[in-house]
Amino acid sequence: MIRVAGAVILANLLRLARDRVGLAFIVAIPFLLIAVIGATMPEDGSARPVGLLVVAPGERADAVAQALADEATLEPVRYASEDEVRGAVRRGRVGAGVIVRAVDGHDASTGASSVTTDVRVLTDPSRPPDAAVRAGIDRAVRTAALAQRSADFVAAETGLDGEAAAAAARSLPDFGGTEVHAATVGSGNVPATTGTAFVAPAYLVLFLFINTLVAAWGLPADRASGLARRVRATPARTAGLIVGEAGYRYAVALLQAAVIVLVGAVAFGVAWGDPLAVLAIVALFAWVATASAMALGSLVRTSDQATAIAPPLGIALGMLGGCMWPLETAAPALQAVGSAIPHAWAVSAFQQVVGAGAGVAGIATELAVLAAFAVGVTVVASFLFARRSV
Repeated sequence: MIRVAGAVILANLLRLARDRVGLAFIVAIPFLLIAVIGATMPEDGSARPVGLLVVAPGERADAVAQALADEATLEPVRYASEDEVRGAVRRGRVGAGVIVRAVDGHDASTGASSVTTDVRVLTDPSRPPDAAVRAGIDRAVRTAALAQRSADFVAAETGLDGEAAAAAARSLPDFGGTEVHAATVGSGNVPATTGTAFVAPAYLVLFLFINTLVAAWGLPADRASGLARRVRATPARTAGLIVGEAGYRYAVALLQAAVIVLVGAVAFGVAWGDPLAVLAIVALFAWVATASAMALGSLVRTSDQATAIAPPLGIALGMLGGCMWPLETAAPALQAVGSAIPHAWAVSAFQQVVGAGAGVAGIATELAVLAAFAVGVTVVASFLFARRSV
């Protein structure tokens, strides 16, 4: 069985060596995307520029604008029109655009006129803002809203005008705040992580899965050539064929991971963290990707079907699993869907290892979930492969 499996692995590796397109996707394409996307993300801790337009300035609108200016992670850039804000977002000059507009309304309970503040956030669908921009805008708007609600409550209880109550609250003297002491416990000296350091692990997960899944095209090719029938005629039977085909695809996954880890560390300065933790994540997720490729290769009838299905399927799963944007910024429904995809658990584990210096023990839950995914997909793939290997 070992000799048969080794022969199958060697034959597939020789076939990969002659595939220039496949090698380009393994070696060149991931780093081109990591370099481009990582360069567009600012260093951690720096302020992200956002476009700001205040329509009809007033107490409420100005309070929101001031809250955005006070937010440490944002750097508001004022514009004179909505078209200018849209242009800045479209050209990538700002991470997002914020339009603050005072809206006259009517309070149905009291019959009095009221003024509300409408806050619109403009983003480019092809280049969504990073998590820091979205979180910073959310914090600033919430801060302004809470202050305004407090002023509205005072106005309702005292009979003061709402605008006057808000202005009075801002004019009160500052009596100081709570002194907070922060300390990092248990993670040692964790280096500051750049945009590339966040992009590289996510794209490792994305391309490891896609390129391993694309390798499924070899299974229908081997069936068509009669290789599967010849191997099944040997004493090794199906076991040697399964080990060989799966072993080759597992080797492709490990090769993809090794290239991204090494070049990411040398060329982009990515501090990957605990080597054992990184190895554990890669080993388990590569197993998931290998089993998925075996299942896909067993389902499709031709190599063309495999190469047509694998890339869009891998990209879709990567998007849902948080490889292209932080999953926590998505809608709750999408977060629930993402948690059912192994990519999300692999990305979460990498974030803790690369960003927070966690070790194997710190990502035990993520590793257990990845192992469960791997076992489950392997059972399905083995059943499908046994039925279609003739």
